[in-house]
Amino acid sequence: QVAERPLQVFLYSLRFEDETGVLAVQPELDSHYGRLQWLAGHGFSTNTNAQRFDTIDGAIGYCKAWESKRSDLPYDIDGMVIKFDSLADRDALGQVSRTPRWGIAQKFPAERCITRLNAIDIQVGRTGRITPVARLEPITVGGVVVSNATLHNEDHIATLDLREGDLIILQRAGDVIPQIVGLADKNAGHGDRASFAFPTACPSCGSAVLRADGEADAYCEGSLHCPAQMLERLVHIAGRDALDIDGLGEKIIAEFLAENMLHAPADIFRIINYRPSLIAREGWGQASADKLLKSIEAARHTTVDRALYSLGIRHFGRSATKAVARAWGEIEAVLDMIENMQIVRSAAYDQALGKGADSKAADAAAMKSVAEAVAIPDIGPVVLRNLLDFFSDVDNRLRATELFDQLHLTALQKVEVTTSPVTGKTVVFTGSLETMSREGAKEQAEKLGAKVSGSISKKTDILVAGPGAGSKLQKAQDIGTIQILDEKGWHELVG
Repeated sequence: QVAERPLQVFLYSLRFEDETGVLAVQPELDSHYGRLQWLAGHGFSTNTNAQRFDTIDGAIGYCKAWESKRSDLPYDIDGMVIKFDSLADRDALGQVSRTPRWGIAQKFPAERCITRLNAIDIQVGRTGRITPVARLEPITVGGVVVSNATLHNEDHIATLDLREGDLIILQRAGDVIPQIVGLADKNAGHGDRASFAFPTACPSCGSAVLRADGEADAYCEGSLHCPAQMLERLVHIAGRDALDIDGLGEKIIAEFLAENMLHAPADIFRIINYRPSLIAREGWGQASADKLLKSIEAARHTTVDRALYSLGIRHFGRSATKAVARAWGEIEAVLDMIENMQIVRSAAYDQALGKGADSKAADAAAMKSVAEAVAIPDIGPVVLRNLLDFFSDVDNRLRATELFDQLHLTALQKVEVTTSPVTGKTVVFTGSLETMSREGAKEQAEKLGAKVSGSISKKTDILVAGPGAGSKLQKAQDIGTIQILDEKGWHELVG
């Protein structure tokens, strides 16, 4: 496909293996502009609009001149870049993190136009997020015909006061993403049109749409039975941190859904009924089919925390599921405790209402009572609200129970914490660990009283970085207050 496209390229940089030797013979190559000329002189394609200026005002003026002329180019640009020409100056200036000190982008203002907002539709994302989408009268913006634009969330619509039938101002953010920036000045009939009513029920499955305090996005609560979410949920269930079903990835799950082999999480463990069909699939055969079925069968044997994590409950991550599983034990005890906490929540909510609290304050008081009753470190009202809301949905509870019935679950043992130099500290592991598995490292840290996190933040105390550490190591270095250790350093610290 690439060969069929009339692709062209502009070369914008040139490096030599022996930079010192080349500059000794050709000193004119000590500048960026000089190297562009060298490339052009040797038949390479360079951008002929590149110019060199003696003053910064000249460079800025040149960029501004192109704002009105960019539509004349046979390709799209969203700005220009001003750079130091001298390569020696560039080396002296260096860079900050991944950003050079010797160059800066001059972005052009986005092109704007006016069109009509015909309708606002609701989409349900694969994680259950409810996203309003603007259906627009088609219009060309920056050379592209635009008929849809995301409206992000309920607050965004309210802030812009958008109503179906309005004339709106549209731009392509970064000359790429269609974006409604406001109402047009002349907007006859705006006040007579009805404000948009954000849905309280999911258009895909009818489950409640809930929005947590302090969050912009609303979510469908029908996690395990919402058709719009099914693919993502099943991919999560089969993932490494959940049931870890080797060979059951997104592509195969999507095919199984399309062929009606999967309708609910528990159906994963009924795929064996389709063994003849699996063997007959193109490119499969008996070996491939039996390999997948063996992997699925092995996934039946897992732990309570992994089973809980596989449900994909928001904010109920690996650390939280482990903490709950250790505190509450067998899966039956976990489900009983959830039911008891729902009773506590309901009673505390009614009590708060009786004392004159409004619905929002009553719910906050109820969740505080639940958290106090649970008394598990780092398991607060937000996590517990999501857990209880999930199981309050009858279909969610039914499908979760069906899944658990397919599994042979082992309860986690309560960790006997030993006081150590990392007790009370937050630790992150990243990169390849050579003397221990990632799971083993986490268990060791938890037994030593540390909290293991999967992401870097200012609350992180220690990062253990093995070979191949990437963005987490960079972020820890940027924060500057995190103790960074290699694997050997970790073992020396904890003894």
